[in-house]
Amino acid sequence: DGLETEFGTNHIGHFYLTKLLLPLLIRSKARIVNVSSTGHCFVDHRINYEFPSSSYNAQISYGQSKLAQIWHAYELQERYGQQGINAYSLHPGMIYTEITRRAPKLFDIFYQLILLIVGKSIYQGAQTSLYCSLSNQARPGQYHGNCKQAKSSPLAFNKQLAEECWEFSEKIISEKTKYF
Repeated sequence: DGLETEFGTNHIGHFYLTKLLLPLLIRSKARIVNVSSTGHCFVDHRINYEFPSSSYNAQISYGQSKLAQIWHAYELQERYGQQGINAYSLHPGMIYTEITRRAPKLFDIFYQLILLIVGKSIYQGAQTSLYCSLSNQARPGQYHGNCKQAKSSPLAFNKQLAEECWEFSEKIISEKTKYF
C-alpha cells in the first residue's frame, strides 16, 4: 500500500485509533500514552515519507516510527490540551521482545548481552507506562523514561517536523479510509 510497515504499525494505526476516539477522549479528559523508544535517537534528520525500499534500514525505520509517536503525543497536547487531553510519550526501557528476530545474528547476540546488563523485566518496563497513565508528576506533552521526564533527541520537540508528521498522518488516513 506504499506505507512502510513499521511506520504503519507503530504510528499510523495508533494515530488513527486516537483520531476515531478523540471526541470520547476529550469528553472524559483522558490521558493518552504513546510508547516510544530511545530508538527514536537513530533518526538524525526529518522522516522521509517516501519510504524508499532501496535505502531501507530496519534501525532507522524503527526509529522513525518511534519518533512519530513522540511527535503525536506532543501535537495532541498542543492541539487538545486546553480541552482536557493529556498526552505523554515514553521509553519503557530495554525489555526482551522479538524486535531483533529479523536482525543479523551478530546484532541479536549483542542485543542479548546488553539486556543482561541493563535490561528490564516486563513488570519493570511497565512502570513508566503506569506512571504516565496515573501520576500527577508526569508532564503532559513530554517524553518520559524511568518514571520521570527524560532527555530525547533534538528532533523530538521540533514543532515544524511534528506538524509535518501530523499532516502526513492525516493525509494517509484520508487516502486509505476513503472507501470505508
